[in-house]
Amino acid sequence: MLLELGFTLTALGEYDEAKAILEATLPRVAREGQIGNVLMDLAVVHMLKGNKEKAKSVCTQAKMQSASFNLDSLLAYESGTIDSTFLAKFSEAAKLACQ
Repeated sequence: MLLELGFTLTALGEYDEAKAILEATLPRVAREGQIGNVLMDLAVVHMLKGNKEKAKSVCTQAKMQSASFNLDSLLAYESGTIDSTFLAKFSEAAKLACQ
């Protein structure tokens, strides 16, 4: 539930609130094996805030902590949850941070 809230806040441009929510979920998702998703969302928040170096660092962390990290799969997971205009912006930010 918090992951979806963080994503929604990102879509609304509430980056500081989204960052706080996503960071708060990290301990739980690390236990549940969803850390790649959360770290990618967090990297996008940093990218959208204009902090490219932090975004790249967070995405690198996602790749290191998730053996099966696959950007295309993570973006496909997000594709059904938000409008197409924001999804394009989100995808572009994710690709800049993670590739």
